[in-house]
Amino acid sequence: MHLDFVVIEAVKPGAVAFSSPQRFVKSTRAGLISRDYRGLRSPDVAPDPPTPARADCTVLTILNTTCILNLDFTNLDFPNLDFTNLDFPNLDFPNLNFLNLDFRNLDFLNLDFPNLASQCQYKALGISWNLRATLVTPQPVLLLMFLAPLLICCSAEEKPVDCSDILQHYLHSSSGVYTIYPFHRQLGVSVYCDMETDGGGWTIIQRRMDGSVNFYRPWDQYVEGFGDANGEYWFGLEFMHKITARGRNELLVEMEDFDGNKASARYSSFSVGPECDQYKLTVSGFTDGGAGDSLTEHNNMKFTTFDNDQDTWPNNCAKSFLGGFWYTACHSTNPNGIYRWGADGTIYAIGVSWSSWKGNAYSLKSISFKIRLAK
Repeated sequence: MHLDFVVIEAVKPGAVAFSSPQRFVKSTRAGLISRDYRGLRSPDVAPDPPTPARADCTVLTILNTTCILNLDFTNLDFPNLDFTNLDFPNLDFPNLNFLNLDFRNLDFLNLDFPNLASQCQYKALGISWNLRATLVTPQPVLLLMFLAPLLICCSAEEKPVDCSDILQHYLHSSSGVYTIYPFHRQLGVSVYCDMETDGGGWTIIQRRMDGSVNFYRPWDQYVEGFGDANGEYWFGLEFMHKITARGRNELLVEMEDFDGNKASARYSSFSVGPECDQYKLTVSGFTDGGAGDSLTEHNNMKFTTFDNDQDTWPNNCAKSFLGGFWYTACHSTNPNGIYRWGADGTIYAIGVSWSSWKGNAYSLKSISFKIRLAK
């Protein structure tokens, strides 16, 4: 796919020049969360500006895996542009969502957009752009066409990204399995929502309870997620990253032993990094609920599975302790280990453990990791 569009000339602050239309390159994985365009000005645009050398130009890239949020266009001034005779005869931008844009003191002049069309399509975990444009008015329209891709955030409709979104719109929701759409994923994903604990809105990202699901799995399955939202499951590293990237999340870890004793540990900040950083864990702000702190030791660790070793031990912790986790060398908690029945005297530390509560030799009856946007 391509978009015939304008190349922005590399110029000093206070001026913007345009060259002839060029072909845009489409990015496969990219992120752009904020830009600051305050104080940008445009000179008079000549009727037929010379085409600068290719080396002097910067090609704008259309992004396909993120929405562009929190742009600031304060005090933009384009004296030769005016919205007076704006014409959008065949414009089609379905389901647009504009977030936190600031267009104070913005002037546009004599823009004409005949035969402009845009189609927005989706792929799992990202946005795929298919844009075509035919420009009739040559120069002024190029400026708005430069801004347009940065301003458009596609959304099929208002869909919940996590369980806190569901609770926000439906205050009396009960705990259970819901469908959420992490960052506008076209096909939703099932997740268990805790709508009762401490005000509710918790998205459960990991749960062990009966040993019905095998957690000794390869890297790609830990990335995508596995199990059953009604029972034991792992939500998926990519989904965890998408949800925690949109704001500060808190984490609540709840557990129970085989005698019916319960305990918890809470963290005020929890996030999972992107795939390019091997889904690195960032966690802090521990508050004790009787379980003690067995997770802070794993802070800043990349995720390890038996086929992707990212721990700091000479051997592979996932192979040795039969799970997948943000292992160090190796663990003070092993929530994805082999499901055992308490301190059964078998191989040490391979079970579902939280060492600061019951030690590494004891395998818990249940444990769950749940997150929500911090209040």
